Amino acid sequence: MSAISESFLQKLERINGWLAPEAAQFTVYLIKSGLKGNVVELGVFHGRYLALLYQATAEQQSRFLGIDAFIGSADVEASQRFIKSNILEVCGDCDRLELLCADTMSLKRQDVLALLPEPITFISVDAGHEADNLLNDITLAAELITPGGLIAVDDAFNHTTPGAIEGTCRYFEQRNNGKLAPFAHCYNKLFLTSADHHFYFLDLAKRYLRENKTLDHCIRTSARKDENDAAGFVPRFFSYEILPFL
Repeated sequence: MSAISESFLQKLERINGWLAPEAAQFTVYLIKSGLKGNVVELGVFHGRYLALLYQATAEQQSRFLGIDAFIGSADVEASQRFIKSNILEVCGDCDRLELLCADTMSLKRQDVLALLPEPITFISVDAGHEADNLLNDITLAAELITPGGLIAVDDAFNHTTPGAIEGTCRYFEQRNNGKLAPFAHCYNKLFLTSADHHFYFLDLAKRYLRENKTLDHCIRTSARKDENDAAGFVPRFFSYEILPFL
């Protein structure tokens, strides 16, 4: 069964931004599996992914902190009001959302926790796309996320943003030390969890594949998975098995 309605996906289209419907569906499925806690987004732009996360956590009333440097904005407060108006229009309210104007490169764990209480169970990493940004922002997310929480890294494998690929790889090479484990890649999002929850979320991703076998991206992914299984090939990223959606 689809995790989110087509009508809501159409509402999201009103907000400028980049979010594949397939990644949106998979994100909501993961959240609806029982994830409960607060949400951070590093890099908000106009709020499309933020609106999706806000709607998906409505029942549990998760609190939100959206952080953006608002580069190029002549009026930061006006930009923040615009984002909140987008969330209000699509989700019906924006009461659980707080926005912070800050460069994530200068943020520390305690800066975030001063504005948003733990547990933090979902973090979107979508600020700068240079290598140093990704190295910094995934490090920050790893320090904030509660065990069994999820991190969605935007454009981690996007060939048009090679810095994001480099920074993601540098994090796993230099700083991870067994903290985080990737378990799925769905279009423009790489999904990570704490290493001791890797098998659980990998299994959940495979369950999503089985339960949504009529969706086009699941049909393609299932066919590739069958080919890989027949050949004895397992897709891995830094030694962790992942499910890459096609």
